[in-house]
This record gives sequence, structure tokens and C-alpha cells, in this order.
Amino acid sequence: MNYTTQKNTILNQNPFQDSESFDFKAFFYKILSYWPIVIGGIAIGLLSAFIVNRYKVPVYQGKSLILLQEGEKTGPNMDMLLMSMGYYNPRLKFENEVLILQSSKLAEKTLKSLNFYYTVIEEGRFRKVEHYGSSMPFILEFDKNHVQPLTSLNINVIDENSFKLTKLDKDAKVRVVQYSTDSIFPCDYDITEEVYKFDEWIISNCYKFKLSKKDKSLAGRSFIIQFNNIKALANQYAKDIKVEPAAKSSSGISITLQGTVKEKIKDYINAYMRAYIEFGLELKKAASLSTLKFINEQLTGIEDSLVFTENILQNFRSSNLIIDISSEATELFNRLSEVDKEIAQIKLKLDYFSYLEKQLQNKDPENEVARPAVSGISDPVILNLVQKLNDLINQKARLGNLKVDNPYLKEILQQIHSTQEAIKENVVNIKNLLNMDLVSLQRRQKLLESQLSKVPKTEQDLLRIKRKFEINQTLFTFLLQKKAEIGITAASTQTDVQIVEDASVNNTPLSPKYGQNFLIGSLLGGIIPIGYLFLITYFDSKVRSPQDLEKITQVPLIGLIGHNKKDSNLTVLNYPKSVVSENFRGIRANLEFFKPTKDTPIQVISVTSFIPGEGKTYVSINFGSVLAMGGKKTIIIGADLRKPKIFMDFGLSNEPGLSTYLAGASEINEIIQSTKYDNLDIISAGTIPPNPSELIIREEFKKLVTELKKKYDYIIIDTPPILLVSDAFEIAKYADLNLYVTRQGYTPKEVLFLIRERASTGSLTNVALVLNDVSPENSGYGYGYGYGYGYGYGYGYGYGYGYGYGYGYGYGYGYTDEEDGEDMIPKNRKRRKKK
Repeated sequence: MNYTTQKNTILNQNPFQDSESFDFKAFFYKILSYWPIVIGGIAIGLLSAFIVNRYKVPVYQGKSLILLQEGEKTGPNMDMLLMSMGYYNPRLKFENEVLILQSSKLAEKTLKSLNFYYTVIEEGRFRKVEHYGSSMPFILEFDKNHVQPLTSLNINVIDENSFKLTKLDKDAKVRVVQYSTDSIFPCDYDITEEVYKFDEWIISNCYKFKLSKKDKSLAGRSFIIQFNNIKALANQYAKDIKVEPAAKSSSGISITLQGTVKEKIKDYINAYMRAYIEFGLELKKAASLSTLKFINEQLTGIEDSLVFTENILQNFRSSNLIIDISSEATELFNRLSEVDKEIAQIKLKLDYFSYLEKQLQNKDPENEVARPAVSGISDPVILNLVQKLNDLINQKARLGNLKVDNPYLKEILQQIHSTQEAIKENVVNIKNLLNMDLVSLQRRQKLLESQLSKVPKTEQDLLRIKRKFEINQTLFTFLLQKKAEIGITAASTQTDVQIVEDASVNNTPLSPKYGQNFLIGSLLGGIIPIGYLFLITYFDSKVRSPQDLEKITQVPLIGLIGHNKKDSNLTVLNYPKSVVSENFRGIRANLEFFKPTKDTPIQVISVTSFIPGEGKTYVSINFGSVLAMGGKKTIIIGADLRKPKIFMDFGLSNEPGLSTYLAGASEINEIIQSTKYDNLDIISAGTIPPNPSELIIREEFKKLVTELKKKYDYIIIDTPPILLVSDAFEIAKYADLNLYVTRQGYTPKEVLFLIRERASTGSLTNVALVLNDVSPENSGYGYGYGYGYGYGYGYGYGYGYGYGYGYGYGYGYGYTDEEDGEDMIPKNRKRRKKK
């Protein structure tokens, strides 16, 4: 793999994929360093929770409990028979009652019973408050026969006697409602701003109502009056009310409702349960009314016949002066009367079945059918089928105006249809049996009538009239008896619903939840800044700490260099007592631990970086300076032929330099320049050549290094950044130690993979890292990196080389006032004692 390909591969690597797990300990210290922000976030969260708790309108929940009791029973055997035939499903009982309780029809009935035709809201500074019942500031009377506006009205109280009325939304078109007819339509007139008096009727084309004050101190207060669309409000209440089983395998139902006014919630639930009970009673009585209607229709016809035959009988007796008849005729009459009564009973039953068949033609019946017992029908199957049909019709009516595609309504309609078909099938069979009985009775009747023809003509006529009278009287009496029974049943109808608990409202609101809001506010207030710190730390792609270098490169760190606050690059020479100078002295001391063997000195040191701006030239100058200050004869070579600049810091000339020597235009002694500092010489880069890489690999460079090693203790070579060109790798062949300079908060982590790749393959040896420009501001942690005044480091672990020497490095960032030399140590760090 060539250099360019290798470089591109390294740069495309993820800086996080090959690193160790997240350093939570370091992150914890970072949080501590930002504690004012975290505390501030918690304070803001608590303040936000306080504002929510203070100004959000409380929401309360009311609850009641009812018990559904068993209605009319048909007996366990009959219920099982009907269930097996598919005409009865007891599961629907509870589900349908739940639907009834959630129906808008029942909600509308409740709203009207409570006079919820309007809502009064007071506008406060920060929230709106609904008034109801005892908290009402005034009494509102209105005319149900007159239209009232559905547009919200704004009432601004001027003084004790007057108020100003305006539309809340001045651009809204006015729609009005007439509660007496439940009709809504647009109003051709607008509502203009007017001043009215309390206790006087306000009349216009769009409204008619009167306000009577309850509270005298209303001046300056503002209210909103909203006349409600009852149907829309009923739909909303039907959605809001919650109906759930009170317990498993129980017929108890729990009813809950949430709202902002406790008194209103309680009143609504109680009225809602009353309306539910009344609704059920009305539907139960409806079945009796259907039966009474059938009886009355039969009585009307029979009564006319009875009166007519009675008059004929009386007239016949008077005109023929007949009081008694013979015993033979009496016996025949009694036998005929019995047959006539049986025939009349059968015909009454057949009339009922004709009525029933007509009712069954309606696939979606609205009204219950008359009960078979009114016609003397006692067949248990038909009695129970009709009862179940009426129950289903009752359930359907209680569901209100559900859509046709509602699953519960569809199931009820399916059961109604199945029950109707079963009734039709049974009616056909029963009618066949009745007709057979009727034919038999009619034969007996004709036989008896033939015997009756032997009595005198006058007695025959009397008995014929009397027979008709007796038949009508018997049927009339029978129907009157049934009518009385139905009336008693209707009067004694009882509800199947028992109220177990009246509505009650908890004084503690559902929302806002004060304690929970404070807890959430404090947690969010702390989590948000901590989460932000975590994200910027986790996804930080810059080198921040020694751990970052170790995780990726696995190359030893020779030292850390603090941030240079001065304009000059000659920090060690101009400010020898500064903490940065001490940093370079620490690196000088650590050179001992990088010797290949105890007796092999380190003489040639190359200094490079990954990208421009990391401070390699700065490190070269000051590291060479600190070596010279230690009494070692040192020379610094500017090998960055593309960007020469070392000469400028020392005030020297760039020519002749390294490039002219390598090109054969200068001799070694001509390119060496002395500085004003003892033991320190410079070789500048020289004129920028067109082929710097080719010059570096010439034999002359090797010769130069060989000659300089004879004259100097240390040779510092400042090389170009390795990601730009490969010169540094060529120069590394001649170096005893290769220093790679990284810069805190500047060097991208992904570039570190290049040195790890070369070090792991053995193509690059004697490598050490320098972390430059270290300061607490750039560290990303709550502490910096630095040293005490002494020469020891204390990180807790170190590296060993050769014959067992080791070194370490420690945290903490001290700095020195560079004018007077006094150590300056951050307040949260204790000064290390000198040993």
C-alpha cells in the first residue's frame, strides 16, 4: 500500500470505532466543572414547574358506581335453548349498557335537565376560569323561544349597574340557536358593541337574555358568555365520560368524568345516572304501551258488536215476550256457547299472529310488539322469542343514533333478524295447529246448530242472538282483564339499575400533579445540560486528553506542553521560569526513558505533526532551547522546505540553508548559523525548492546528519506534517526518537490512526507523542493537565523501557506568573509540596 492510499484509508476511519468505552469518570469531572450551568438548569426546571402548577387550570375527576341487575328471566332451560338456536347472546347485555351510557342521546338529555345551555368564563391575567353554580357572578336568564348567539360574547363590567357587550371574535359570522326547536341557522344581523344595564332584558335579533348580579364587586372584571350547541356539547360529553367494569366478572359499572369545575362534574354525573335510569324505565313501559294499544284496538271492535247485540237481544225479548227457554234448548245453548268461546279464542290468537306477522315485516323495528299473552297464547317458545325480540328492540333504542356500521348495532340488528325469522317459523306451525282445531270446532258447531233447529223458531232466533252476545261479552271481559294486568305491570315497572355510589370528586386534581411536575422539572433541568455535555463529549472528534491519544495510538506520551500566552515563540529562552518552560524540561528529563539501551544515547530527534497548526515548529524551537540551556550543544534543522520559518523567530537569514546544501550549492559550514544563545545553532530551510521531497531523500541529507552528530550533542529536525507529504517518514530513518506533536482541541482523532498503523507494523520505531497547547479551556474536562514544580509526574501508572526506567504524567494545570516567577495554582488545586 503506497503512502497516499494509506493516508486516505486512515482518514476515512471512524475516530470512535476503535476506541475504548466512554470515560464516565472524566465525564463526571466535566459535569462538576460546569456545575453552575447544571444548577441553573435545575433552577429553570423548578421555576417552569412552579409556573405550570400556578397557572395551569386544575383538572379534577368525578366518579360514581352503578350495578346492573338481571331483568326479566325466561328460565335457565329456555335461555340455553335460545342461545343454542342463536337468538340470544347475554354478552351483549353489559356491552350495550356501556354503549348506552356513552351515547350522545343520553348526554343531551342530561345537559338539558341541568340547563347547561350556556357557559360563563372569567378572563384572568394568566388563565381563564369557568364559573358554575355557587361561583356564578351573576344569574343569566334567557328565552328558549328566542334565538341565542352561538358566537362567544364578551361582557366587560363598567360599574355596579352597567356592562359593555361585544363579540369576542369581531370577524366571526353570527350563528344562532333556538333551543325550543333545537334548530341552528345563520343570523342576518351582526352583534354590535352596546352598553346595557343589569337586571334588564337585552333584546335584539340575535339574542334575548337578562343578567342579574349576585356579586356587587364586578366592576372592571371581564367575562365570556358562550351559548352552547347542545348536540355538539353532548357529543363532547359522550366522548369524555369513561364507562368501565368496576370489577372482573361483575355487573358493576364505574363512571368517571374529568373537568375543571368540581361542582359541575358532580352535578353532571348524578344527573347522568338519573337520566339513564329514567331512560330505561321509559323503554320498559314502551312494551306495555304497545300491548295496551293492541288490546284497545281489539276492544274497540268488540265493544261495538257487544252493544249492538245487546240492543238486539233486549228488543227481541220485548217484542216476543220471551223470558225463559226450554231446558232442552238451554242445554244446546250452553254446549254451543262453549264451542263458540273456543272458536272466538282461536280467532283472537289468529288475529294476534296476523298482527305479529305484519310487525315482523319491518327489518329495523322501532317499537316493541304486543305480548302474546294478551291473546291467551301460552306457548313458551313463542312467548320467550317475542320477549327476546322486545329486549333487542329495547337495547337498539337505548343505543341512540349510532352509525349503521357500528359493530354493536350490527350485531343487535343481526340478532333481531334471527329472532324475527324464528318467530315467523314458530307462528306458521302454531297457526297450522290452530286452524286444525278451528276446523274441528266448527264441525261440532254445525252439528249442535243442526240439533238446535228442532226447537221452536222463536227460541232459535233468541238463542242465536244470545250466542253472539255471550261471545262478545266473553272476549270483552277477557281483554279488559288483560288490560288491567298490563296496566298494573306498567305501573309497577322497576329499574334494573342500582346506584351503589353517588358521584364524588377528589379534592386532589389529576393535573397539574404538583410534586411530579417539580420532580420532572428538576430532572429535565439537570438532564438537558448534562445530556448536551454528553453529546458534545461523545461526538467530539478532537484530541482533548492523554487518554484520547492512548486509546487510539497506543504510543507512549513523552509530555504535555501548556498553552503559550506570550506573542514570542521563544518561550523557554525568554521566560525560563514559566510553566511551559518546565513542561519542556519534563520532556528533556523523560528522554532517558526512551533510550534503546542504557548506553545508547538519543542524539537525533525528529519533530513532526499530523496537520499544520499543531505547533511542531514551536516544539522544535523550545525543545532545542531547553536542551541547549542544559549545557548540551544543540542544533535545530528546519527541514520543512515548503514553509521555512524557524529563522524568523531567531532573527536570522533563510539563505543559505538546507535546500541549497542538498542541491549542492552550499557546504555544511556555510548553512550553520549561530544564535545569540549559548550552545544553540540553527540550519534554516533555505530557498523553497521545486522538488523538496527529492532533495530530502538524497545522500547529502544522510551525510549532513552524520557530520552534525560529530559536532553536536542533540540534533532537532523540524519536519513537515505527515498528512501533507511523506518527508517526515524519510527523515525518521535517521532519527533516534520521533516526536509527533498533537494539539489539544485541534488535532482530529482520526489522524492518529496513521501513526498507530505504522507503529503496529514496525515501519515506525522510537515514537513518542507530545500533547501541545494544554489548557483547562480546551480540555473538555473539569480539570487540566500540568505539573508541579518538581520533576516527578503522578498519574498512577507508567511505561517502562529498556532496563526498567519508567515515567508517568499527572493531571492538574498549574501556571506561573512569568514576570516574577511565582507559581500560580488554580483555587481548586492544592499546591504540591516540594520534596
